[in-house]
Amino acid sequence: MNFSTGCKIIGIISLFFALSCSTPKPCGKEASAYGNLDGVFNTKYNEFSPTFFEGKLYFTMKPIGKNKSEKIYASTIKDTGFTVPVEIKDLPIKSIKNSGTISFYKDGEITELFFAGTSLNKKNSNRDIFHAVKTKGKWSEPSSISEINSPNYESYPFISEDGNLLVFSSDRPGGVGGIDLYYSIKGKDGRWSLPKNMGKNVNTEENEISAFLDKNNNLYFASKGHNSTGGYDIIKAEYIGNYTWGHSYKLPFPINTEFDETGPFIYKDFLFLASNRKDGCGERDLYFFKLCGDVTLEGTISDPENKIPPNGIVRLYDNNLKKIDSLNVGASGKFNFDLESNKEYYVDYINNCLPLYIPLHKIETHCNDTANVKITLPIKLTYKSTKFEFK
Repeated sequence: MNFSTGCKIIGIISLFFALSCSTPKPCGKEASAYGNLDGVFNTKYNEFSPTFFEGKLYFTMKPIGKNKSEKIYASTIKDTGFTVPVEIKDLPIKSIKNSGTISFYKDGEITELFFAGTSLNKKNSNRDIFHAVKTKGKWSEPSSISEINSPNYESYPFISEDGNLLVFSSDRPGGVGGIDLYYSIKGKDGRWSLPKNMGKNVNTEENEISAFLDKNNNLYFASKGHNSTGGYDIIKAEYIGNYTWGHSYKLPFPINTEFDETGPFIYKDFLFLASNRKDGCGERDLYFFKLCGDVTLEGTISDPENKIPPNGIVRLYDNNLKKIDSLNVGASGKFNFDLESNKEYYVDYINNCLPLYIPLHKIETHCNDTANVKITLPIKLTYKSTKFEFK
């Protein structure tokens, strides 16, 4: 799949299903809601908690009615789209009742799974956080994380990219109000620290659930507070370091509506979530929207002494140093590339007139969910090959 930053979201949706690996199945009625992943994923039941891991989109599905267990489904990501989701039966969750809302972490040959399930050993059978480890292709039996779980409700675990920070929801006493978000830090001995409330920048007197951390530990979550449009909305709090998150703000329409939006997960430039907005397939459906503003690299080749003409070639590479594009630079010295958010690129330059080469320089792009991003790259020529800086 090639998510082009220049595409409109409606075009992306069409691309998914025009090129998907199978014809979308009817879901009772065709979903006309903007951003709906349609009948390939969504049914008349509940689909929620999307998670991407090792080339697959995982999500939890729960039928309607009493005593209905949650199930985990997954779809493989192909160059031509998504495959039809299938139930995943090889995860070590069967021994835990009502297990779902999974989160993965991988370090070399070891894969860790965090999930929520109902603990039958408690008087009130509250939900708890469980953990299992996969080594040499075999999963361990899941175990309750004793340092984190309490006699109260714990659910929606999410593990950070480095595997050292676990965020979850709980209604334990001493919180800000209702269900709050908490975090725990993994020590060198492998044990988890005593959970800490994420504070009033994140939590409100209403409920906060289903957290997601991006690679910079910026926090996305669902809340009924923070001036909610109605029900749960997707909220963002930027990470400011030392396990502290700054002011929270609500993401704009069409990500949020007057209905419930929960379970945010960012994949490439897109925010995936679950919502019960009208004109979907059923109860809660999976949706996705373009999250990041377009990213443009604008550069200028110049010689401060006006002795070297700027004519030459600028080449763009991905993080594996595979060439993506190249541009011929004319007398103006100007060039530009359209880039994707949350990626690493490299740029170099060869002058046409002199044996002059500007070596590779790394460029990192970030996601701005409120505006487009422009990166300026001035390249100053000298008679010696040199590195250059950008702002």
